[in-house]
Amino acid sequence: MQKGPTDSIGIPWLPILGGCVGFILLVGLGLWWMAPPVTPQPDVAGKEVAFAFLDLLRQGKSAEAWQGSSAEFKSFMGRENLSAWAKKTPALREKPEFISMEKTNLNGLDRSVFTFRTPKTMKKIQITLAPELGTFRVEHLAVE
Repeated sequence: MQKGPTDSIGIPWLPILGGCVGFILLVGLGLWWMAPPVTPQPDVAGKEVAFAFLDLLRQGKSAEAWQGSSAEFKSFMGRENLSAWAKKTPALREKPEFISMEKTNLNGLDRSVFTFRTPKTMKKIQITLAPELGTFRVEHLAVE
């Protein structure tokens, strides 16, 4: 009575093959499950988040702009500092024009940098967006 396919020396190969395939599948699923998640990045439409932040600053609503920023931005620049800086920086009182969006990697984290230019003072404004709590928030603001 034959129990299943065997090789030339009588070892059943079907259970061994099934075990190897199952082991490879388990290892593959484990690696896939443990892989770090891909951080979503805003595309060019993310400029609306950056533009809204600049618009709030231009309107003198720095407290609202500060509320919409990331925790890192808030710890770096307090609400009063942002308000004072917005008041003394003429470029932040102009309506900016969108120039470009660039994806970058800062300290191992994927980020998107949106560049604007002001028409009167010709200053370059860069806003870095970062994902936080399911949305994108301003993480860094630079005026050059």
